[in-house]
Amino acid sequence: MKVLHLVSRLSINSGLMSVIMNYYRRIDRKEVQFGFLYFTEDRSEDYKSEIKELGGKIYFFNINKWRLKESFRTAFSDLKEKYDVFHVHELYLLFAAEKTARQSGVKAIIGHAHTIKYSEKFFSGIRNRITCLGINRRCDYEVACSRDAGKLFFGNDIHTGKFNIINNAIKLGEYHFDSEKRLRIRNNLGLTEKNFVVGHVGRFTHPKNHPFIIELFKEIWKNKEYSRLLLIGEGPCEERIKELVRKNKLEDMVIFLGSRKDVNDLYSAMDVFLFPSLYEGLGSAVVEAQANGLPCFVSNTVPLQAKVLGSYKIFDLKDGPEKWAEKILNADLTRNNDSYDLMTGAGFNIDIECKKLKDLYQMMIGA
Repeated sequence: MKVLHLVSRLSINSGLMSVIMNYYRRIDRKEVQFGFLYFTEDRSEDYKSEIKELGGKIYFFNINKWRLKESFRTAFSDLKEKYDVFHVHELYLLFAAEKTARQSGVKAIIGHAHTIKYSEKFFSGIRNRITCLGINRRCDYEVACSRDAGKLFFGNDIHTGKFNIINNAIKLGEYHFDSEKRLRIRNNLGLTEKNFVVGHVGRFTHPKNHPFIIELFKEIWKNKEYSRLLLIGEGPCEERIKELVRKNKLEDMVIFLGSRKDVNDLYSAMDVFLFPSLYEGLGSAVVEAQANGLPCFVSNTVPLQAKVLGSYKIFDLKDGPEKWAEKILNADLTRNNDSYDLMTGAGFNIDIECKKLKDLYQMMIGA
């Protein structure tokens, strides 16, 4: 069986691509193979080489926003293989792609919701909401990373057999706390066990709320002078956040690490994890941080489905950075080293979840 994924880009800095690749690496590729149809090239490191190594195909196409349907007709005519399932992650484009996809021989279309907002940009949000009207009729099956995300795009369908949750599952063993990695990474970063290391993983975009993170860290640092902040990721707001760090004279306390392939190891170097997002579809990074046993301090705008461990604490963004800092510094910061069974039970073990995805694909086409 062949599945064609519609995504915007293939960057390792993309949380969406990280989720897909977690499944691709573990799924039985003798039975299911992936292809990737994408339309944005950027300068960041990407998954192209790994996709090819895993046996997948990649197809770039130029998208003309005034001639979307024509763009998809060209894209599908250039495919070198026939696909059984069209797995659409850019839901706002399905209205333009559906007819061509079905004419190409696709047996089933699955719509996948990853967010609880149509767009972080006002006018794009209006456009996406309009183009997603009638999406229920265009999808044969509907999935989402959380019920909140599913409700936004698919409405009451989330109460039917047409809808499923596909968890942002991970290879739990790769995220387990490792004291040797902790020591090595801290040494490489010029840190010692004396340092209180605060961490965040996420693209530098508006929803991740980096200005709040900087203000919050500043309050923590006032009380713990050996505190350091690790920021992992890239994005359009990065330079603005660096300027904010300079403005607050925190240059020596904040470490920008960019996009990293060893994020799973970096969690071991942290003492606490911050996740004050303005909104999330689920929040893959906070799932990873819990797999490492890290105490996590999370905004109340993140779907509750992401909460697994008791060390996951929910705060209201309206309380502000000072109140958050006070609560964090007074919290039990003991690491949870017994997270595996709890994370598995919550549906975040990729070895189990990828079999469910394979079964779903097979059910869609009657295999």
